[in-house]
Amino acid sequence: MSNWGKVILWSGGIVYGVLSLYLVLYGTFSELGTAFLPLGIGLMGLSFYAKPYKKRLFRIGLVFLLIGIFLSLGRFGQVLF
Repeated sequence: MSNWGKVILWSGGIVYGVLSLYLVLYGTFSELGTAFLPLGIGLMGLSFYAKPYKKRLFRIGLVFLLIGIFLSLGRFGQVLF
């Protein structure tokens, strides 16, 4: 896959995450983890191609990814117990 294909793929993850976050805030979805996970993955992936903002994007993406994982695990724990 070319670099442009990867950039489009990561950008799609960011768009999907932002759209999910909007739907969570609007009240359609109730799961924040579904918004933060693709947003974090997209930002981390895009950081490999955005050279000036590489470290900043990667750190922000990592924070969103970890928040999404913890929120998803918390929701999963509520379902189990």
